[in-house]
Amino acid sequence: MTVADANPAEQTEATVTLRGRRRALLFGCNDYADSALPALRCARADVDAMQQVLADPKRGRFEVTVLAPEVSHDELLASLQQTLSDLGERDTFLLYFSGHAFKDQGDRLSVALTNTDTAQWHTAVALIDLITYIDNSKPERIVLIFDCCFSGAIQKSFREIQQTKDLWIIAASTSEEAAYEKEGSQHSIMTGFLLDGLRSGFADLDNSGEISVSEAYVYAERLTRAAFSESTRSQEPTIFLPTGSRGELTISLNSQQRDIQLANIKKAELAIFTAVTGMAKLVHEPLGYIFQVSLDRYSIEGVEARATMLTVSYDHTPNMIVAADGFECDAFFPPQRLNEQILEGRQVVEGRVRTRLYAPFSSISMIIATRQSDLDAGDTGAVRLVSLTT
Repeated sequence: MTVADANPAEQTEATVTLRGRRRALLFGCNDYADSALPALRCARADVDAMQQVLADPKRGRFEVTVLAPEVSHDELLASLQQTLSDLGERDTFLLYFSGHAFKDQGDRLSVALTNTDTAQWHTAVALIDLITYIDNSKPERIVLIFDCCFSGAIQKSFREIQQTKDLWIIAASTSEEAAYEKEGSQHSIMTGFLLDGLRSGFADLDNSGEISVSEAYVYAERLTRAAFSESTRSQEPTIFLPTGSRGELTISLNSQQRDIQLANIKKAELAIFTAVTGMAKLVHEPLGYIFQVSLDRYSIEGVEARATMLTVSYDHTPNMIVAADGFECDAFFPPQRLNEQILEGRQVVEGRVRTRLYAPFSSISMIIATRQSDLDAGDTGAVRLVSLTT
């Protein structure tokens, strides 16, 4: 077995103190000996990218062990036991997996390894095997991130441990759903968005300088659901939180901390902020997403206006910026909707005038996402990112 260790650099000028040691064990593979398990494109890239983020002294500050793709059942459990035995009660342990998984008749989840034979269950890693080691370990703060099909079933196995430890579980899908790779993308869909949030710092929803497990989940969950505007498929990441937690757990520092102060955002507007952040991410890529944003009020070039349904897309709403209390973007309006002050010196192109629009979070009552390809095909199915009455 080949093991690659990545230890973070010495923290000499830390602005945030992270409690105890932080260890992470990562594994996953693309290729499987059993023909019943089709090859994957992204699992190994997921593992490698998570290693880079978690081991980064400016971000995760974990001591990371990456297991080789060909790791066996016994080697995996031996590595898990060794890693946990080195940790004390005040330390933090994170386990990440990307790859294939399947359930038995009792809905118990097992993860597949390269040499897994689906006809011989003992060659896979059943969750009960992991439970034995984690339940008997000393660390009280544990994070599990599983990007695999049916991963929501993991909570059923770990429910008892949640009564004795602070255990966070992020699953890429529900217990009945598949977890997908995106054609042309380097990463699995949920892991890709999770990495985006940690790298960019956008998952730091309160701009505290620390990204909690819950914040990372909220960011990835919103974008993952938005990526499935097709009515025939869905993928909804799930999170299971500790019982009687003694506080949140920081998964990463925000190395790109913004100047805006998000801590003052009202709790009722946090879902709006998260949805707008996800919308801004998708709108700046030519992925074909179209958003309908219901605004109770907004302003154009500083002139206030009321009630509109704004269409936001890559082609028609460029230069979108998320601020502390709202968002702004370029918008195109027919000239009859604009006053003379705004129209002065502007050209009318194809019956529209380009302006700059600003909308506070408190003015947004609904955001609906769909894809142009679905509309072209006559599919009107859409994902409602958020719907709040303000």
